[in-house]
Amino acid sequence: MPSASRNHPTFEQTVSSDFFAALSEPVVIVDKKGVIRHANEHIPSVFERSVDSLVATAIQSHLSVSFDFHADILTPLSETTADDQLQLRVGLRKTSTKIGITAVSVEDGVALLFAPANNNPIVTNAINHREEMYRTLIESFPNGTVHLYDDSLRFTLSEGQLFSEIDYEPSDFIGKTLDEVFETSVYEKLKPVYQSAIEGRSESIELDVPADDRSYRVMSSPVRNDAGAVVQGMVVTQDITSEIEMREQLEREEKRFHELATHIDEVFWISTPDKSKMLYVSPAYADIWGRSCESLLNDAYSFLDNVHPDDRDRINTAIEKQTQREYDEEYRIVRPDGSIRWVRDQAFLVREAGEIVRIVGTSKDITTRKQYEQTLTSLHDATQEMMSAETTVDIARITVTAASTILNHSLAGCYLFDPTSYQLYPASVTDDATEYVQGPVSAENGDSVAWRAFENNAVEIEEQVSVPSVVDGSTTLFNYIVAIPVGNDGVLTVGSTEDTPVNGERMQLAELLCANAAAAMARCEREETLRQRERTLETRNEELERLHRITEVTRSVTNTLVRSNTRTEIEQSVCATLAGTRTYQFARMLRYDRIEAALTEVETAGIDRRHTTTDVDTTARALRAAQTATTVVESDIVGSVSQPRRRHALRNRYGSVAAVPLLDGSHVYGVLEIFADRANAFGSRERDALSEVGETIGYAIASTERHAAMISDELVEVSFTISDPESIFAQFAQAVNGTITHSGLIALDDGTSRIFVTVETTEHTTNELLSRLTDFDRVSHATVLLEDPKPTVAVHVTNIALFDVLLAHSGALISLTANTRGFDATVSIPSATLVSDFISEVGGAYDSFTLTAKQQREHPPRSIEDFQTALRNELSTRELDILQTAYISGYFETPRAVSGSELAERLDITASTFHRTLRRGLKSMLDASLTTSSE
Repeated sequence: MPSASRNHPTFEQTVSSDFFAALSEPVVIVDKKGVIRHANEHIPSVFERSVDSLVATAIQSHLSVSFDFHADILTPLSETTADDQLQLRVGLRKTSTKIGITAVSVEDGVALLFAPANNNPIVTNAINHREEMYRTLIESFPNGTVHLYDDSLRFTLSEGQLFSEIDYEPSDFIGKTLDEVFETSVYEKLKPVYQSAIEGRSESIELDVPADDRSYRVMSSPVRNDAGAVVQGMVVTQDITSEIEMREQLEREEKRFHELATHIDEVFWISTPDKSKMLYVSPAYADIWGRSCESLLNDAYSFLDNVHPDDRDRINTAIEKQTQREYDEEYRIVRPDGSIRWVRDQAFLVREAGEIVRIVGTSKDITTRKQYEQTLTSLHDATQEMMSAETTVDIARITVTAASTILNHSLAGCYLFDPTSYQLYPASVTDDATEYVQGPVSAENGDSVAWRAFENNAVEIEEQVSVPSVVDGSTTLFNYIVAIPVGNDGVLTVGSTEDTPVNGERMQLAELLCANAAAAMARCEREETLRQRERTLETRNEELERLHRITEVTRSVTNTLVRSNTRTEIEQSVCATLAGTRTYQFARMLRYDRIEAALTEVETAGIDRRHTTTDVDTTARALRAAQTATTVVESDIVGSVSQPRRRHALRNRYGSVAAVPLLDGSHVYGVLEIFADRANAFGSRERDALSEVGETIGYAIASTERHAAMISDELVEVSFTISDPESIFAQFAQAVNGTITHSGLIALDDGTSRIFVTVETTEHTTNELLSRLTDFDRVSHATVLLEDPKPTVAVHVTNIALFDVLLAHSGALISLTANTRGFDATVSIPSATLVSDFISEVGGAYDSFTLTAKQQREHPPRSIEDFQTALRNELSTRELDILQTAYISGYFETPRAVSGSELAERLDITASTFHRTLRRGLKSMLDASLTTSSE
């Protein structure tokens, strides 16, 4: 009999409803006619309408006019398998916005999951909101009817609130039998239930009554007396029409729940409040963890076995607090095959009456997102590092490392363009790519993908490329090689041997990386230009400072030399002056003995003798300067010399040394050593300036010694033989086939010398003699002064070693006789201190030097010397030359051997000039003679 009842949700209803509500994406259930039957709370964000206003409306009315539910969704789904899903993009009619839809077949229609069109709904439909999974099951029986009947199945009592809702009254039952109340079809179904109570058993059935379109639950039980005997039966009838409808709805929803849980990529799970048991886990768990769902259902904590060791402690701590608060963690898991994945694990507490009744959660594979984040991090870090890199090669290295991470390929390299050779040269490559780098790339091998990308300034991709190894010559097949231009500076190349396509999204990041690298290289080049300008400016400033320092040193030394009268004073004052400047630490002076090839330290200034070591050869450097007559510099004493010299430098606090020879012409008087407190203190300009200072000091020493020699009361006569047929005097004798005898020597202002020689020969006329004597490079011209009794010739010569040495030592030629084999000479040297130098220098100028005699004697009387000095002070060198030529030519003989006009012609002067010079000379001799005599 029909009866009324209240709806009671089952456990399956609760699970399905909670899952449907927990989906964080908008979802609707549409029947096969296209009518919306269900919508979750997120659907208003799509259609801007409430859930109630959407239910029972056609889905077609909310989407674009071009959308056809049957053609676009229903028909395609019917042609797929049960587990397949359909994805499409559809415009919203109200806003024209494109939106993505994932359609999944369910029992009585289609589930539509909405998401932005550029996302994958199955990947991104995270279940973000969790509602309670279990509602309290309301235990209350509905109003119904209660009947008592006897063993003939005749009703004796009928009561109940259900009678107010159906077409029967209690009076329709009382006093009538079961078959009198119900039609035969119903009677046949009810009779066994009624009869069982009479027989002492309880039984129930569910009964559909088509007449009133209702369903009932009929439950019978025996009524016993105190003795336990069955005295009548009792039937309770309840209207369960709503309950059956709800049960069917729950079954459909349960099916939809399993279909959705199966199709989404996230893990959906339910556990007890204390996490002791896992109540449910969706199939995606097996896909993500690589473990069976049963393993988690059997052990709620077994998923922790896969957590990465580096994350395990953190997750264990978080799990312990999961029963007290919401939980949201990201961590890595290691699948059984060894691969690593990132997951985001979330959990929500479901409360009823303030008590936690269960925990629901989702786990999502976020490996792709994490890899992308790591890629972005690599790009950001690389860009930051590029901005602080100092060279383009450093930027190339950073680019290669970052590109290898971004594109997930270990074969990468960066080529930089060399504008001088018009080539791309490999600036940086990964270790795995080293064996495939062939060298520079240019237009000559323009078929190279790298050159094409650089030349076209565009990304180039070459597929299926065989690349030889530079190690063993074997070839490797690359699936593809990508070349990305790095501005105008080079090309990034990345290759893959794996059978995977180029990832477009990552390629865009790689292109951005190369753009950043190009900007960094441009910045680096600008900074290098600025640094170069700064270095140039710094170099110029240093040169100016150095020039100022050199000028200061030169001026100081020059002033010192002006005030010094002896060699010792020069040596002392120069050392003190240099050591006292702000440029140098200390200085020392060494005298050079050319015969012994040895140096003797004679003066120092500024050096601390406490730190002088005895195990260091401190003269080797100076000796090299003396022997080569060039300045010798040691730029870095501490960093480049032996241990004893290093110790000497450190103790005396100097870093570089210049050994400067003291020169007067080719004569080396000694060496000046200058010590600076830093390495590389002597540049090329300073070295040249110090060499000039050395020459100035050498000239000053020579001048003082010549002056000392001139005022000395002693002379040394030196006689020697030169057995050298190649000497100029032997060559003169060879030319005339006779002997040559010196009769006078004059050093002229133009650097040449005029030597007066007498020729003894019978084979040549006077003109032949002149021709033969002038046939030498070192003879500019010759003039015959006397022809009888022996020819006397004035010869102008240059570069005569003997004369140069005599002049340097203020000596005089006393006699010289030459034959075809060499010559014998006697000279006078003003001071004994110069003799050894003179002998050494003459011996070095001629082969087979033999000293035959050396005699010391008193200087000639002072009156003669004074006379000669006074005469030289009055007359010029040219005037003395004219007088001496006239004297030697016999002009003053009686009778005269030559006339004044002849001498004027020979001297290339006018007759009036000759006679004027002669009168001036006579007056000067008289003045000198009378002045000397009177004194």
